[in-house]
Amino acid sequence: MGNCQTSDTAAPVAEIEHPDGKRERIYWPINASHVMTSNPGYYVALVTDSVDGGDGRSPARQVRLLRPDDCLRVGQLYRLVSYEEVIREFGTKKRMRLSRLLQKQKERDERRRSYAAGGDFENRSTDKVEEEGREELVQTVGPTIICKAGSQRQWRPTLLSIAEAGN
Repeated sequence: MGNCQTSDTAAPVAEIEHPDGKRERIYWPINASHVMTSNPGYYVALVTDSVDGGDGRSPARQVRLLRPDDCLRVGQLYRLVSYEEVIREFGTKKRMRLSRLLQKQKERDERRRSYAAGGDFENRSTDKVEEEGREELVQTVGPTIICKAGSQRQWRPTLLSIAEAGN
């Protein structure tokens, strides 16, 4: 009596879970781009079980999107996620970040008003304070949203033109 196993059970496998519930087995490492091209309209996401503190609940499943050049490793579970789900999730996260930032800015404005009413307000110009808040907003949310929502000024070059420099 030996420790014999068939090659199917001994081989490590990577599984890809399709949206319809079907599971595809892959026996060798491949790039995520290969899976994405064979399933247009879907991204590949790595499924992981996160272990929370001992609160008695079952572990939550998390998915992490893979880049097209990432390699699908044998022994992992992957899921195909539709383009619409990805866009919806990114939009939700961006709205949450923006609302948190706006809440912070509102609290900062309220503190500034209370300091101004009490006479303890720092001797900084309001333009400098607004510029610092704007820089923080750009770092957190990104410049594209700020440009759409911010003041509409026409772009002016900072360098002098050749004709102006010669004079």
